[in-house]
Amino acid sequence: IVEAQIVAQKMAQRLAKRAAAKWVNKIKDGTETNNFADSVQFAEAEAFGSRAVGGHRPDDEVMYGTIESTDYLVPDTKEEERFQHSYTPAMRKHRALMIWWLYGCLALATATVVVYVLMACDMVLKLRVKATGSMLASGDLFGAWLVWTGSSLGLCLIAAALVLWQPAAASSGIPGLLAFLNGVNPLGGKSPLTQKKTGFLTIEALVAKTVGMIMSIPSGLALGPEGPIIHISALVAHHTTRLVQDVSHKILPERFRFTVKSGEGRDFLATGAAVGICVAFRAPISG
Repeated sequence: IVEAQIVAQKMAQRLAKRAAAKWVNKIKDGTETNNFADSVQFAEAEAFGSRAVGGHRPDDEVMYGTIESTDYLVPDTKEEERFQHSYTPAMRKHRALMIWWLYGCLALATATVVVYVLMACDMVLKLRVKATGSMLASGDLFGAWLVWTGSSLGLCLIAAALVLWQPAAASSGIPGLLAFLNGVNPLGGKSPLTQKKTGFLTIEALVAKTVGMIMSIPSGLALGPEGPIIHISALVAHHTTRLVQDVSHKILPERFRFTVKSGEGRDFLATGAAVGICVAFRAPISG
C-alpha cells in the first residue's frame, strides 16, 4: 500500500508539473488569458486524474468516495474461463431457455403490478369524487369542500411520510435508474424517521414508492404516474429476478441452478423499466 501511495504521489506531481509547463508555454505565446489561480486549480484537477468532476475536485470528497460503481463486463479471469469451459452445449441451451422464460415472467409480473397500481389510483380518485358529489347533492357546500380538501391533504401527508421513511423513493426515480444502468449505484439517503440508510433497489423503497404513488396521484397534486411507474417496474423486475434465482438454488440440482450475472441483472432491470413504459404510456415501440 505504501509503495502504491508513493507511485500515485509521483504520478500526481508529474501531472501537475506538466500542467504548469503547458501554462508557462501559453504565457510565452501570449495565448493564456486566465489568471494564475485558475491555472493552479487546473493543475490540481489534472493531478486528481479521472476522479475530477467537471475539471475540478468534488466539493465533498468523502461522500464522493462512497459512491460505488459496477463493472458489467465479463471478467477475464481464470475462474471465469474454467466456468465457461465447464458449460456443455446442453447447459448453455438450458440457460438460454431459462433467461427467456425469466423475461416472460418479468413482463407478466411488471405489467400486472403496473395495471393494478393504476387501477388503485383511479379507484381512490373515484372515491373522492363520489364522496364530494354526495355532499354537493345534499346541498352541503362546506362539507363538500372539507371532504375534497381534507382527502387531498390526507393523501399528501401519507405520501410525504412514506418519503421520509424511504428517501430513496422520492421523485420519479428515473435519474437514479439511469445512473444504475450506467454502472453507478445511486445513494438512497438517510431516513429522518428511522435514522437508517435507504437503498434505491430495496423492497422498502418499492413499497414506499408504490403506496406513495397510489396516495399522491389522486390527491390533485400536479404530478403524473409515468415517472414513478418506471422506477416501480424496474424494482419489480429486479426482485422478481432475485426471487427466481433464490428458488432455483433451493429446488434445482446444482448444475441447473440459475445465478444472475451483474450484466444480466442490469438487462432484467432495464426490461422491467421498458415494460413499465409500455403499460404506462401504452407505447410498446417506445418501451
